Amino acid sequence: MVKKPGISGRSITSMVVGICSLPLLIPIPLPGMIPGLGLVLGIVAIILAIVELKAIAKGKVDSRSRGFAIAGMATGIVGAISGVLFIIFFGVVASTILAAIAAALKSGQIPIPK
Repeated sequence: MVKKPGISGRSITSMVVGICSLPLLIPIPLPGMIPGLGLVLGIVAIILAIVELKAIAKGKVDSRSRGFAIAGMATGIVGAISGVLFIIFFGVVASTILAAIAAALKSGQIPIPK
């Protein structure tokens, strides 16, 4: 297969998707924010970067794409890890709030409407 000259689109896409997963590190839910989206985008960036790095190693893609692919992998890893932590954190917070409400209802501190 002939090596394509220049930086490949897949490596740039990997970097852009990885960068897009980073603003989702903000622990404040913003309008239109989908929980777990940072995790999904991070995984997509990692997969694209791995495919690109394999293509570079086989000589199918110009080696100038390597930096973009590594940047995509790095930002994708950070985005994926933060997405997992985000989901765990809000799962713990939600379960704590629900347990507190259940305890308050059981003890009669919160009246149940009839």
